[in-house]
Amino acid sequence: MRRRSTWDVQQIDRMEAPPEDQYDWTRATGFRYFADGNSVGIGMNCITKPRVEFTDTQLFNLASVNERLQDGLDGRPALEHQFTRVLRSNDFRPYRSRYGYKFVTEETYDRFITEGYFRLSSLGRFRDLELQGDIAGDRFEGTAYCCFSVRDRNLVFSLISGFDSHIFSLTRDLRNANEMRERFGPVVLQVKLAPFARRLAELVGQDNVETRLVRYADLKIYRGAMTYGDAESTAYRYSSRLAKAVRRGAAMPSIFAKPSRFELEREVRIRIATGLDVPDTTDVQDRGLLRFVRRIDTSA
Repeated sequence: MRRRSTWDVQQIDRMEAPPEDQYDWTRATGFRYFADGNSVGIGMNCITKPRVEFTDTQLFNLASVNERLQDGLDGRPALEHQFTRVLRSNDFRPYRSRYGYKFVTEETYDRFITEGYFRLSSLGRFRDLELQGDIAGDRFEGTAYCCFSVRDRNLVFSLISGFDSHIFSLTRDLRNANEMRERFGPVVLQVKLAPFARRLAELVGQDNVETRLVRYADLKIYRGAMTYGDAESTAYRYSSRLAKAVRRGAAMPSIFAKPSRFELEREVRIRIATGLDVPDTTDVQDRGLLRFVRRIDTSA
């Protein structure tokens, strides 16, 4: 008698969350998995047949179709997406440059920066800001389409990740200074990245901090790999092991990639990982941070 493979495609429609796992179902979105205070959203997913691999163009087309479906279900205007490239792990190397730059308004500088106040944001806050019409908003923050190679198959997910991350955004240089002043404010702050990031992390009681460049690609499609042990239960149900694997695998594109329409921002991003879902904003105050921050330009 043939042993049934956990990859049998006819079993996909039997996916269900085992009762011991902490899954919430949201209409038109998918499952959100909670474990140890940290979550991940799992939406569209599919498995290829044996020895079949999606091309980059096919992955983009798949993601585009899913986005049109989501736009319709959510009743929001559809965006036009352009295929540029598929992201890979080598795109997300640590950023070693000494300085980053922050553009703020005069009011923000006078009321907050001079007193040592700085605000950390969640990715969810940036998603909400777009709904509010804020220029800093991006409804794709934290999202990614991830294609994992597992033996001779591709396993593809649409995901929302990075719920455990405090974010502080800067720009890497002053190449687009005029546009950045117009968007965010005329005051230019030069920030010593490494000591500033370490002190931010200390102030929120963490030591897991990293600084990376943001990469730009519409729909944020990413290729990675997953072990068969993490993925083998997929054909029957979402398991905690699978959810944790996709949460790990989605971290880089979810947190350090943005759509191409933001490319002029040339963003460098400080991420403080807590292991726990974070609130929308976290404000810190420490005049000691000002040792690493210098105002260099106030011209309009």
